[in-house]
Amino acid sequence: MNLVVGADDFATGTQECEGWTYFILPERLCSDFVKETQSILAKTKLSAFHGKEYKARFKNEYGDFLKLIMEFSKKSPQSLTMNILLSRKCKTELESFSKRVIAESYKYAGISNNNIVTAIQQYVTPMFSLLRATQGLGPNLAMQVELDNDDKFKDLDSLSFISNGKTITAKWLFGTLLNAYRNKCFSNSPKFNKNIVACVDDENSIMVQAADVMGNFSMAYTFVKLGKETSGRKKKASLMKNVFGKYIENFDFSKHMKVKGDDIKLNSEGFLDFHFGWETDKRGK
Repeated sequence: MNLVVGADDFATGTQECEGWTYFILPERLCSDFVKETQSILAKTKLSAFHGKEYKARFKNEYGDFLKLIMEFSKKSPQSLTMNILLSRKCKTELESFSKRVIAESYKYAGISNNNIVTAIQQYVTPMFSLLRATQGLGPNLAMQVELDNDDKFKDLDSLSFISNGKTITAKWLFGTLLNAYRNKCFSNSPKFNKNIVACVDDENSIMVQAADVMGNFSMAYTFVKLGKETSGRKKKASLMKNVFGKYIENFDFSKHMKVKGDDIKLNSEGFLDFHFGWETDKRGK
């Protein structure tokens, strides 16, 4: 079975915390999710749902989009929505580790093309995090990722080199390493299929839009729960509560994080996961 992953990064005000949101559906459910989202969008005349550029006049449609994310997240045991929040130190260490793994692995393999190595290194942190996050889904699956476009992410399909007369693309090279790392460290997570990852404009990926809205609205909700309110945050938090209140209202935010100036900081170094899906009540935090 193929899974499609929408992925987007999110951060607090001064990046005391940063992280990733992943919205994961079996490929067979994606077309229905896209069609139903497009039907909601058609009522707004918007080209896409955005978290940061939330339009309060379309609160009902944004609420319907959140409900759709909830509905589809519970349609299948392979569906999952997850926020991962990392402390600044944890993120720095993870990025350093991830880039070092790439550099040393390719050096050992005799690959010295700096353009390719550098391009791949930018992708590693969210992909390694995804492997850890999906351990509960099982190994007999394959996934491909739609990642929100960013200037730092180069097109891996366009980067290649010649080895023994054959053209090797950066994407193939990256996929081989990712699956080797997965086999060694996260063997119960899905494999990456041959498409691995595509950087797309969020306007062209409703899966990315789902990740974007969930990450942004979740952060707004967190600020409100910790007493750092603004008008915009309160509106987003209200929509989150209406749809996901069963899962998030009883979570003790102050136990895990605190307000620092205009930002949020985790109470301890590391990462914090929050997810829901088919077996949310069993999986827990």
